[in-house]
Amino acid sequence: MSRDSDEQQQASGSRAVDHGSGTSETPEDRKARLMSAKMPEQRSYDYLSDEDSLCSDCEEVSSDASSAEYYASVSNDGGGPRGIKRVRRTNSPRASLRKRCSSDIKKRKISCSTSSSDNCHTLAEAHAEGRSPRASSGITEELCGPAFDDHCKCDDPQDPVSLQRIWVEGPDGGRKASDEIEFLFSYYEDDKFIRGFSITTLQYMLRQPRPIQHPVSRKVIPDSVLERAEQMVKHLESTGAIDPVTVRDLASLPLKDLTRRDVQQLSLEVWQLMARQSVYVEEDTLVDMDRAQLLMLNSELRSMFTENFTVEQRRLFYPPDGTPFMNIHEAIIGGSEDIPPSSRSLGAVQGILRDLRTILTNAPENMKFMVSYVIVGALAVVSSPIRAREMLSLHIHDSDSDYNEMYMTGLSHSFEIPPAGIHGDDYSSDGDDGEFGHGVEEGDSDGEDFGDEF
Repeated sequence: MSRDSDEQQQASGSRAVDHGSGTSETPEDRKARLMSAKMPEQRSYDYLSDEDSLCSDCEEVSSDASSAEYYASVSNDGGGPRGIKRVRRTNSPRASLRKRCSSDIKKRKISCSTSSSDNCHTLAEAHAEGRSPRASSGITEELCGPAFDDHCKCDDPQDPVSLQRIWVEGPDGGRKASDEIEFLFSYYEDDKFIRGFSITTLQYMLRQPRPIQHPVSRKVIPDSVLERAEQMVKHLESTGAIDPVTVRDLASLPLKDLTRRDVQQLSLEVWQLMARQSVYVEEDTLVDMDRAQLLMLNSELRSMFTENFTVEQRRLFYPPDGTPFMNIHEAIIGGSEDIPPSSRSLGAVQGILRDLRTILTNAPENMKFMVSYVIVGALAVVSSPIRAREMLSLHIHDSDSDYNEMYMTGLSHSFEIPPAGIHGDDYSSDGDDGEFGHGVEEGDSDGEDFGDEF
């Protein structure tokens, strides 16, 4: 009995000291002392690791019977009021409670001896503070590449585009991973070097036309690597680990706000869809065309898609009616009178590219190659450089009848591609910036025919 009495007196004395009774330390002083003892992150960790620091007034009492029994036992056992650090016993019921009521324990809050809410953390919040971003994103080495678990494996010390450091060299000459890049994409180049990009660089790089080269080595990045990069970006965007790249929809910009650079960027976006089928078109091909060329190209595209695809296929490509390339006249002759001719030409290019993007996006994978070559066939009628390149391609493959047959099926039945240099009326532009004055005169009958289409 004497021993129990001594323990109670000691506990009573402890309570008096902790709450400021008989001492000059106020709750505010105690809080200041605790706050200055350690950094908040470390203090939160200590609270988590030492369950005896749980404040009884800050705990959420579970409806579970075992939890109720435990709190009753604490009360009967002389557990003190808020702010008292209890001495853990070897047979403490907390251990069994943690096993039986894990969901309850995850809700309990940790607090210091004051009532300040800024010093309370749930277990979930504290775990989140120390959680690895990569661990929570669900990405794997299969997506990230060979430097997934060790950024120091990269031969590049920094991202060649953003210049964010991948790793730094320590005083001893060894490498230490930098914390500047949260998600690193890596791949093997020529089976010798490991290249790396930050996820942000990757998002913008994937918007470029193919083939894509490494900015430093100038080596072409393989399509298989780019496909893996796209999968990684899509996964991280879908899980909310990164934000999608926000860009303007250049295909819907008002005519008055449209610039040549905007149309070039839209061209890159569209031609990139074709580049995935190994069909390449220069970004300025349409931008350099004048009024007559744009009208002729629009006519050929409409004719080719009508002749080479069924009604059902065209509706699949261009829902709901399957009739693309019908609105170019709105850019050419519609709208306000004060719109300069150059802007009208850019508007016509925008309209053609918008329809091409819709078709290439909606076409099934097994038809994208055919669709791409139908587009190239129409471009070859109007553009001398593309016509010369495609004629060279046909010459190289002249022994491959299957290739020639496949290619020619992408051309409208109403014309043939003439050899480069002997085209009677060459509609290719030399240095034209999109002005209407170059090409067909106002009184020219061909120009009137083009206008009659609309």
